[in-house]
Amino acid sequence: MSYTVKIDDTEFKFTKDQLDSEPGNELATFFLQGIDRASSPPSTGKVLRLEKDPLLFKLIQAHLRGYDVLPIPDTLVPNYMSKEGALENLQRDARSLGLRRLEDKVLNYQLNLARGTQVKIPVARKKYKLA
Repeated sequence: MSYTVKIDDTEFKFTKDQLDSEPGNELATFFLQGIDRASSPPSTGKVLRLEKDPLLFKLIQAHLRGYDVLPIPDTLVPNYMSKEGALENLQRDARSLGLRRLEDKVLNYQLNLARGTQVKIPVARKKYKLA
């Protein structure tokens, strides 16, 4: 079962494990509320439409898949914003979606950049079973 977030014409698919990888986030609440998370959820066919930038949302999707997303690759910085602006907007999107770990990672990354210190990115703790 996958859950779909639609931004413009781009669809982003998530699994239940990915949505649960960061507890308390708004995506999990939307798709999984009222579902026994220990069992397989029924097919709901829900699609969440968001007004976000699809390039930055790719970073959110990668984060929920357990990948490190910082530093942001140049190819995922929208052409109408600076790299600093993309970081700030990613942090805002993370906050609005209740992705506290991602928000903290972005804030720490920005602080380390401002201090001129070497940035250490923590390794994702969530392990996924391969199908």
